[in-house]
Amino acid sequence: MKTSNNISQAILDRQILEASTILLTSHINPDGDGIGSELALYYHLSEMGKDCRIINTSKTPEVYSFLDEDKVIETYSADHDEWIKKAALVIIFDIGDINRIGEMRNLFSDKSISICIDHHPARDEKVYTYTMINTEEPSTGSIVYKYLIHARNNKKLPLNIAVPLYVALITDTGSFRYSNTNSEAHHMAAHLIESGVKPNEIQNYVYESRPMVQVKLLGKIIDGLQFQFEKQFVWFIVNSKMMSECGASHKDIDGFTDFARTIQGVEISCMILELPDNNIRLNFRSKGKYSVNDIAGKFKGGGHPFAAGAVIENCDVRDAENLVLEEMKSKFCGSSDVN
Repeated sequence: MKTSNNISQAILDRQILEASTILLTSHINPDGDGIGSELALYYHLSEMGKDCRIINTSKTPEVYSFLDEDKVIETYSADHDEWIKKAALVIIFDIGDINRIGEMRNLFSDKSISICIDHHPARDEKVYTYTMINTEEPSTGSIVYKYLIHARNNKKLPLNIAVPLYVALITDTGSFRYSNTNSEAHHMAAHLIESGVKPNEIQNYVYESRPMVQVKLLGKIIDGLQFQFEKQFVWFIVNSKMMSECGASHKDIDGFTDFARTIQGVEISCMILELPDNNIRLNFRSKGKYSVNDIAGKFKGGGHPFAAGAVIENCDVRDAENLVLEEMKSKFCGSSDVN
């Protein structure tokens, strides 16, 4: 599904050409899709001679640091305020909800043109000047890829563009295992490989370089897995005590909800993550029989049918657990399946 106010590639061309300064950014705790998308477009814009910067609210997770050998990704601080306020064009990737951009949102000038490029449905399209959203795409990187193929006249892409796009694609399709994988995803992968990407090297960086603290945390999570509804639903809690004992941080939880979903017989997995200030983050994953974005929506979140999330404010872990279990009854004891 495309949104009603989407811009064409030609209009994006014009906005880029007319902009004197361009800010690229993504959501808090950026993932492979957001980072890959912004890096790919950054190198294209740099070739054009644009004054362009990537500034993210959160630091780049260590697993994706190999993408930024040139150290072009900056982490937001108050020192960036003046430059951000002067940015003529702001392009935001993989955001879903503008609030996930953090405190930088309040710095965009009324004179700035803002464009959301995403494959998640936007909670409020009106906050952007334009959108380039297509929820049928397997990743935000897929949208950026199609734009760059257009902008670069169908030529092979340089490695500094092809590699981050490949990371964007495989991380959001689960290396082509998820239901959002389509024929276009494989065509994109083929073209990126023809451009010089080495899939085995990328797999090693992204999936076979887990830090020891993450492995320790995963062990605690496995010990604490809980099941309900004839073991079709599995959930686990990650609290600050567990994180402290393992020396882990929130960047180390990536992929845990997907892991829990792989258990035989499980249809839906959920992570209940304790955040600062008495907030709780929920991550939901489904194998495909049941949707989960509607459940996330009950908590003012959202996402894809089979991968979604939300934040519950002013809530403790046990209350969040009870709320999730209550909502799950509608799936496993009702008729809310997607088939």
